[in-house]
Amino acid sequence: VTEVLKPSPHRVSPPCPFFVACTGCQWQHIDYKHQLTLKQEAVERAIAAYPALGDVKVSPTLPAPSQFEYRNHARFTVRFQGVVGFVNRITRRFVKIDECMLMLPGINNALRELQGRSAETSQLSVRYGQGTGDFLIQPTFLNPEIPLASGQSHYEESLLGRTFRVASPSFFQVNTAQTER
Repeated sequence: VTEVLKPSPHRVSPPCPFFVACTGCQWQHIDYKHQLTLKQEAVERAIAAYPALGDVKVSPTLPAPSQFEYRNHARFTVRFQGVVGFVNRITRRFVKIDECMLMLPGINNALRELQGRSAETSQLSVRYGQGTGDFLIQPTFLNPEIPLASGQSHYEESLLGRTFRVASPSFFQVNTAQTER
């Protein structure tokens, strides 16, 4: 998009200062209630592609408890003397990120501690247990200026009273509160 001639009535100003440059979020410029409708319609279109599923009714999309500060997992790119950020998926330009509005505070806290100190790698991953406070940072860092433990093989998360041991390369839902719902 280079210019908006007539904005949709569902268009909102994205709250994140990195929204355009980062490209990690594709929906922040759309009113949240309308996002829920669009997501339901996308599932309905996908199911409609299979005639045998023609009688399947798609329920309305369940709104998340929070639109922000919900992600329990982040993968960052590291460049330029350990500067941490994301790479724009279209332009491939690096964007330094000081704080991501989608990440749980535990991940943003780790980002602050890793920012400018992570030059020994080109990629890093932070996972944070919202229900446990446990975290995982990969890879293992040797820099003594980094005040966080790293190189953990797993972290633990608690959902509805059950504890899950989540390994570094494994899949786990990124929105803990929504997963519980």
